[in-house]
Amino acid sequence: MLNDRIKSIFNGPVFEMIPFPGGPYDVPDDVGDGRPRLAVMSYDAVTVGGASVDVVPELVGRIHQRKGSDGSAFRAMRNNVVFVVADESRVEEMRGMMARRLALQELKKPERLAQLADHQQAKVRELEARSESEVAVAIQQTYRHVFYPSRLGAVEGSEIGHTAVEISSAAEKPGSGQQQVVRGMRDLSKLRLSEDEPDNPAC
Repeated sequence: MLNDRIKSIFNGPVFEMIPFPGGPYDVPDDVGDGRPRLAVMSYDAVTVGGASVDVVPELVGRIHQRKGSDGSAFRAMRNNVVFVVADESRVEEMRGMMARRLALQELKKPERLAQLADHQQAKVRELEARSESEVAVAIQQTYRHVFYPSRLGAVEGSEIGHTAVEISSAAEKPGSGQQQVVRGMRDLSKLRLSEDEPDNPAC
């Protein structure tokens, strides 16, 4: 259930989402449907701690560099893949929020509600309705680390840059996780949409 919710939150119109890639073989090295790709890394496989990152996670670096079933070939379209990674310190809270939502959904079943007083039934319904957005916020606050192709300002020893979405920003639009990645990439001038101004030509 948590994995399904993560996938739905980071799906969207700007990036083609690749959920939980296990290696280079899971991320195609072609133009696909024309959108750049967003690799949503599994919180069980890759996490990072803190706002600053000194080392690119090994799996992220390998997917960025390599392609194919055995990972022996170099990736040609490295500028076409962005990665979003979970914050280690927030994973348990995210899991806890999903467990709470599942428990409330169980309590909301008619046969369970019938055992409660009217005011308790109303409280369960209120908490269950609120829990959907609380899970979305928890997921977006956990998946706040974005790794992107960059030579300038790259993490030392790599061609990958890192930015961390502010916790408050991640809570602004529950359920629109891809938007926080888009906003971060546009702020860094790493992504341009059709409504954006083109680069100024060199004088």
